[in-house]
Amino acid sequence: MKRKRDSVGYEKDEMLTETTALNLQYNRTFGLDHNILIYDYFKDKTPEAIYEVNLLLKQNIADQNYMNLEQIKKMILYK
Repeated sequence: MKRKRDSVGYEKDEMLTETTALNLQYNRTFGLDHNILIYDYFKDKTPEAIYEVNLLLKQNIADQNYMNLEQIKKMILYK
């Protein structure tokens, strides 16, 4: 018998996988050292916050608009 997954937790895991990939792409785009600081900060946040940070990272990469971690936190958590 298969165990039923909690869909919210599963979706959060998928979003965090994307966060990790975006974090690494962000580092490459802006010439930063390898790190997963954005992932580390957002891994315990709500699915909504993770979704928002993923959107922000995609937009910043596309627009070549660098923001440091503190600026990202302010944009997502203190709107």
